[in-house]
Amino acid sequence: MENTMENSPESTSLLAKISEYLGVIIAIAGSIGVVFGYFKYLHGKMRNTKNTVKAFINIPTVLAEIQHEQGLVRAELVFESNLSLRQKLSEVGENLKLLKDVFTIEINTRRAMFRHAEIAYFETDNQGNCIWVNQAYEDLCDRSLDDVKGKGWRSHILDVDRYKVIKEWERAVEEKRDFTMRFQYSTRKGDFLVITNAVAIKDDLDNLLSYVGTVKKIEH
Repeated sequence: MENTMENSPESTSLLAKISEYLGVIIAIAGSIGVVFGYFKYLHGKMRNTKNTVKAFINIPTVLAEIQHEQGLVRAELVFESNLSLRQKLSEVGENLKLLKDVFTIEINTRRAMFRHAEIAYFETDNQGNCIWVNQAYEDLCDRSLDDVKGKGWRSHILDVDRYKVIKEWERAVEEKRDFTMRFQYSTRKGDFLVITNAVAIKDDLDNLLSYVGTVKKIEH
């Protein structure tokens, strides 16, 4: 018996109805997705708006905290005799100037004592660079102060000794310790052996300030 269901008008109409319903269902699902996405977007916007409003509401609290911190800072800046910070800094500046003046007087006094001493005497900065020598040093090394300033003093060390002397000196400066060493000088008057002693001058915090030292010729 022939199957006429496939080509019958009833079956064609049924398929058309199913297809139509499927289209409607897909359209509804799509609309639901769009609506859901929109509501999600609105929720995010509302949450951001809520945070913004909350931030505005908390402004007085934040300002109160800032004022509290400012009060703590002011309390830390209260000095004896109710001096202001500017007055205290001015006082510290005056004390530093006074200390510098005392230090300068001490240096000038020491140099005055050694200027005409018979022993060769030198001073350095805190990096080990020569800043001053007396007349006896100039006579011994046959060099002027300008010749030996900075690292110039290294030039009149005999070549065979120069490298080891420089290395030992740099190590002493780095370690902020005293320096003692024998080596040979080379001058226009000839070569000779010397012994150099340098004392590290430090402050109460163990910061290196300078070196003061002597150079003595060793007679054979």
